Amino acid sequence: MIKDIAYDYYINKDKNCSEAVFLAYNDYYNLGATKEAIKCIGVFGGGLGCESICGALSGGAAAIGLKYSNGHAHSSYDMMEKVKSFTGEFQEAFASDLCEKIKPVYKQEDIRCWKTVEKACELLEKYMA
Repeated sequence: MIKDIAYDYYINKDKNCSEAVFLAYNDYYNLGATKEAIKCIGVFGGGLGCESICGALSGGAAAIGLKYSNGHAHSSYDMMEKVKSFTGEFQEAFASDLCEKIKPVYKQEDIRCWKTVEKACELLEKYMA
């Protein structure tokens, strides 16, 4: 199950929220992310490092992009609709898309922001299946 893969990345391999979501979907769906792309995903963790847009949301959006982009974002209408819907559901589930608002509610000392990563994976699945 995808959440198990994300858990392994997030808890056992100490990846951040964006990396865990993106890597879990990359692995499960064999999306073929390059090492360079994977390195780029890490920057989204912790809300771009300044508690802005949640990294779990950003990692999920990147997975949608990798799977559905036709190479030109302007004309990847299916991709953009999926990202828009995923973002809306994420915002509804957490009452925000900002790390600074989500982290105080969902972060736990022992598991960090796992509950946010887990929920992002659940929400993302219908857009990736």
